[in-house]
Amino acid sequence: MFEPVKIFTDGSFDDRIRKHSALGQSWLTSNTQCNWAAIFVRDGKLIDSLYGSSAISPSRNIEGEVDAVLNALRHAAERGFTNVEVYHDYNGIGHWACGEWDADKEVSQRYVRELEKLRKKFASLEFINVRGHQGNY
Repeated sequence: MFEPVKIFTDGSFDDRIRKHSALGQSWLTSNTQCNWAAIFVRDGKLIDSLYGSSAISPSRNIEGEVDAVLNALRHAAERGFTNVEVYHDYNGIGHWACGEWDADKEVSQRYVRELEKLRKKFASLEFINVRGHQGNY
């Protein structure tokens, strides 16, 4: 049996300078999107990566955090990964996934709704909160 695939996710937005970054990469864009990224690691080796943009919502960086996880899980399911650990630095990702926080905003409601559909595709799905910007991968 394979070791779980570790997925490291991130998303952010800084509207003071219209700077977006994710997983240590940063770039300047217009203020019409926030960005996200995910990397996939198995047995200590990078096996895949994803990145993209999301429409800005009032939640700013949270939209990117949520889209990083949802897109990464869709990709993991398409690749046939059944045992997955999601590493995230925004507390809501794990707390909403486990039902410990109420999903009371549009972004969190969308996350919980989509996550419930995706969860069925995995034998094991674990959410692990890590401190951001600490070289976790």
